Amino acid sequence: MNDGTRPTPTKYVLDIIADDLAKAGAEFIIATGVHRGPTEEEYTFIFGKHYLRFANDVHVHDARKSDEMVYLGTSGQGTEMYINRLGYKADKILVIGSVELHYFAGYTGGRKAFLPGIAAFSTIEKNHSHAVDKANEVFTSEISEKADIVISCAKYPMDIDLYQSQKSIENGKLALKPDGILILVASCRDGVGESAYIDLLSSCDSPEAVIKEILATYTGLGITKRQRWLKCVYGHRFGQRQNLMTTCWRISLSAR
Repeated sequence: MNDGTRPTPTKYVLDIIADDLAKAGAEFIIATGVHRGPTEEEYTFIFGKHYLRFANDVHVHDARKSDEMVYLGTSGQGTEMYINRLGYKADKILVIGSVELHYFAGYTGGRKAFLPGIAAFSTIEKNHSHAVDKANEVFTSEISEKADIVISCAKYPMDIDLYQSQKSIENGKLALKPDGILILVASCRDGVGESAYIDLLSSCDSPEAVIKEILATYTGLGITKRQRWLKCVYGHRFGQRQNLMTTCWRISLSAR
């Protein structure tokens, strides 16, 4: 099942099937991918009134614990496939998830419950390296003209951190004029997010230097989002300058 960064109505699904799952002795895997595990508040968001009933049967996937993974073989693209041992050993798997629009993959959800959901970090990282950074515009709203200032709001639970909130920027910037100002409104209650994400973005003295570092040396997980952040923050490197205003961004960089 999805973690607290997705708006999947898991608790409402459980309202219908909880008794059947209990009778079957079902166990639950939170398919975190490379995200952290849920907080107590997020467990309540995911399970609702059913959390206490199933709390002892909930397992949080940790992609970095290699001893909890099982090797399945190699994909057609050469990725070594490791997944969570509990998922591998299960006789039957029921996925509670959601299929949503994704800002550069087209759609997200479905099979992602397995990869990256319960896959090993090395498998996720290699799989991401094969991704093609392109978007399929299938869900848009027409506007009469672009604006000088765009306010883009990251809705709950997408606003959990800056890393996830970037999805809101990708949509908002489509309505922005060259040299315009994009204001991101996001609570970022967990701060920036994955530490490797901010480590790279703050490792150099300028956005230009970070871009050069990414293009020259970096192939790790999260590169697509780092590049897209820089396209927004320092857009003229990619043909159009845009200004990004976000309190969370400024606080994060100044704190370092």
